[in-house]
Amino acid sequence: MDSEGGRDFLGGRGGVGGRGGGDRLDTLQITVEKTLGSKEHPEFLENILLGILRSLERMKECGRRYRLWHHTVCDSRWVVRLRCEQRWCPVCAQVRSARVRERYSEALHGGKGERLYHIVLTTIPVRFTGDWVEDLLALRNQVGRLQSAFRRLRQRKVWIGGRGVYSVEVVYNKGAGWFHIHMHVLVLARGWWDLDALHKTWREIWLRMGCDVRHRPNVDVADKGALKEVLKYVTKHWELDGYGLLVVMGALWNKRLIQGFGGVRVTDDGGVEVVCPGCGAPYDGVTFNWRDVTEEEMRQEVLSGVYWADYWEVVENRLVLRRSWGRKVDKTFMSA
Repeated sequence: MDSEGGRDFLGGRGGVGGRGGGDRLDTLQITVEKTLGSKEHPEFLENILLGILRSLERMKECGRRYRLWHHTVCDSRWVVRLRCEQRWCPVCAQVRSARVRERYSEALHGGKGERLYHIVLTTIPVRFTGDWVEDLLALRNQVGRLQSAFRRLRQRKVWIGGRGVYSVEVVYNKGAGWFHIHMHVLVLARGWWDLDALHKTWREIWLRMGCDVRHRPNVDVADKGALKEVLKYVTKHWELDGYGLLVVMGALWNKRLIQGFGGVRVTDDGGVEVVCPGCGAPYDGVTFNWRDVTEEEMRQEVLSGVYWADYWEVVENRLVLRRSWGRKVDKTFMSA
């Protein structure tokens, strides 16, 4: 594996662990393990910390394991790189974002008289203490309150919106010493918003929860790139420093960062439909054989001859051919 370029000898992209991120993942893992071993934690917090550990482990293996496929009917054999599918992984987050964007684009297609609006809702910042576990809990609590406040806002008369989707963004300002949470909302609506009433209602909801949110909600008519802009925030977590990343991972653990409302039920789940690249037959569970191997095992299989001669990679939910050597493999070329 080329650690700088993140490419393996087949010419495909590796995961974050093979792009110089392995050392960082090791450091984060050590921090979490020390925290777990330092004292006894409440069960819910221990589950969060163990969840972070599992995510870090999977990210380290992202793009470094492979699935070898064989369709026995036409004797096609091919390789697919396995991804970690973790929301914190910068490689997988880009793929998931593109997948979700495609699905939500259909759900947010407006009817006659409807406009798509982009609304930004904020709350007060969360000051951090330097104890990442305490900050994790404080931020997690504030994220929950923001989602609750938005549900209440949609029940008020001032809310003229129908179906839509929101995403949660956490801004980490190390110099100022706070985390700030935003909610980006894309919603279809008829007519125009009463901005003063919207601000008054939003502030009133937060006052009842003990916070005085003075920042006015921002409302704009969404342009064609709005969905991509809103969903991009869930791909930026890897850019945080180690402290910020661990806090955000814990605060958002097991929480949906993207959520539909008003009848929109689209998720970022869903696997890739397996189709034989040789004859086009769909996976049937009988004539398809597969096994998962490490990079070294995969390399040996490819270099051994005709076995696993074609390399495919999943890109935006589709299999894309990265390199093909036909039915025979030139070992001299492969070894070069």
